[in-house]
Amino acid sequence: MTANNIYLVKKRILDQGKLWGVILFTDGSSYKAPSEDLLKLVNWESNATVLVDLTGGGDNPVNLKPWPVKTADGIRYAFRTEADGVVRNNFNSLPAVKLVSANKIKYLIKPK
Repeated sequence: MTANNIYLVKKRILDQGKLWGVILFTDGSSYKAPSEDLLKLVNWESNATVLVDLTGGGDNPVNLKPWPVKTADGIRYAFRTEADGVVRNNFNSLPAVKLVSANKIKYLIKPK
């Protein structure tokens, strides 16, 4: 983790068409983070600010928020963007790369 705790989501990482995680940019370096780590970062680390750099979304990045979704298996979380108090379902408009392409990027939190 970095000292300033500001992370910018640059791209989504997809594995067989489903969200695997994201590519984060912080302190001049790129890192990859699986969805579980991103959820922890957004939900439970109070000092972290996670921003999304949407193309065509204006000059200011927007905040990333977890959004609970009820499924047959229970509750899972999806990601939404928030700007000026308005939550939008436009996280999927962020550019995507395949998981194989992101293998050369190191993890934000080293997996156990």
